[in-house]
Amino acid sequence: QVDCTQYSSSIVKDEMAWVACPRNLKPVCGTDGITYSNECGICFHNKKEGASVEKAHDGECMLKSITIDCSIYRRIVIGDRVMVPCPRILKPVCGSDSFTYDNECGICAYNAEHHTNISKLYDGECKEDIAHIDCSKYITETTIDGKVLVSCPDILRPVCGTDGITYDNECGICAHNEGQRTHVGKKHNGKCRQETSEIDCSQYPSGMIKGGKSHIYCPRILLPVCGTDGFTYDNECGICAHNLQHGTHIKKSHEGRCKKESVTIDCSTYLSSTNIGEAIPACPFVLQEICGTDGVTYSNDCALCAHNIEFGTSVAKKHDGRCIEEVPQVS
Repeated sequence: QVDCTQYSSSIVKDEMAWVACPRNLKPVCGTDGITYSNECGICFHNKKEGASVEKAHDGECMLKSITIDCSIYRRIVIGDRVMVPCPRILKPVCGSDSFTYDNECGICAYNAEHHTNISKLYDGECKEDIAHIDCSKYITETTIDGKVLVSCPDILRPVCGTDGITYDNECGICAHNEGQRTHVGKKHNGKCRQETSEIDCSQYPSGMIKGGKSHIYCPRILLPVCGTDGFTYDNECGICAHNLQHGTHIKKSHEGRCKKESVTIDCSTYLSSTNIGEAIPACPFVLQEICGTDGVTYSNDCALCAHNIEFGTSVAKKHDGRCIEEVPQVS
């Protein structure tokens, strides 16, 4: 229950008393399923809308998953594997495993092949935010030699840590951090996906083409995988075909499209010359934040160029938007 009497309601607008809320950010989840910036936000909403929303819990509300109707997609069986041929349409969706799929069919295809029950959280790519775990809710005990032990429940709700290890539940991460003095966070719910795996290429039919060369016939199924060469293939068979054709030994790095590590910016478009012939960047006052490979957020591409020129560095663009702290400390 939120005590709204502690907040001033002396501000009057349109003959209505509004609640004056502080600007501190302490997200809370309301019983209406909406995340408010702080407890006062609930009071403000109730006063304005005449509602009676209460606080469900501290922190942001959990996203409700959306079940996809996979019956609309055709299934085929190759050996003992069930596969779903998906259309080559790029409409990214975020799955409940915090993995970005090319489209809704991609989730259906993954569930069919791996016998999982992943659903859709929302349209668009998954946000790379790393979940914060509240370790204070678990009972701890200090041993004679000063070690802190965390008492975890025997509940199997696998989560993937930012160290790439699968833990039985969130408490397992807390126990690991206490025991090893680490700061592992939760990357996503569910088991960690194997980063590098061997592909059984013998399952795909092969034959000879003109010139006496061997050739693998791949199904026209879009289940993108990233190869260890940094190239995205339509499916696992694509890697097999490439290896046979070029005599390479590429493996699967991970499922899904390869992520670009960095993008080089063409700084010549921002340069102008001074009276003494010195090239300096003339940057526009436009806020289009980008994250540099040095982990610093720059206001725009030009600001990164200006940094490189001033300090003689070679920082590239890692991605658009503000830099995200990859491994936050777990409390």
